[in-house]
Amino acid sequence: MFEIIEYPNKLLRKKSGNIKQISSKEVQQFIPELIETMIKKDGLGLAAPQVGKNINIIAVRMDSGSHVFINPAILWKNWFKKNVIEEGCLSFPGIFGLIKRPRTIWIKYYQPDGKLKIVKLSGLSSVIFQHEIDHLRGILFIDKIFKYIKGEDIIKELKQNAGKE
Repeated sequence: MFEIIEYPNKLLRKKSGNIKQISSKEVQQFIPELIETMIKKDGLGLAAPQVGKNINIIAVRMDSGSHVFINPAILWKNWFKKNVIEEGCLSFPGIFGLIKRPRTIWIKYYQPDGKLKIVKLSGLSSVIFQHEIDHLRGILFIDKIFKYIKGEDIIKELKQNAGKE
């Protein structure tokens, strides 16, 4: 199991690179450990940067179980219909806030066996994917919160310590 990196660690702000050799031993060994960490930490999703690897891979819990998505990318977002949902993040313990995200998205990704998939997501799955794909781009959910539910005092202190506002 991996340790979760917490803000203000600068690794969380780095953009991740695409995985070129999906079948490599390193990637294939990384996959089950990422899933195990997400499950044991009770997360709905987990991105590789949150465990110290700046590679484009995320784990997500869905109705059908836990899965990994390699080199995921959002192809299309419905900018006209949005959900407002409370989000939290394993890299920000105790912090929760409201975020507005497109309700429906289309994504492409590679499965661990190297097959390319394109799928439409909506509802909670859409939110989780957008959150985790943001991590791969160095974007954090605190960048998108418009109203804090819990932990606003914690994040203000963390930002000060990080040299931000």
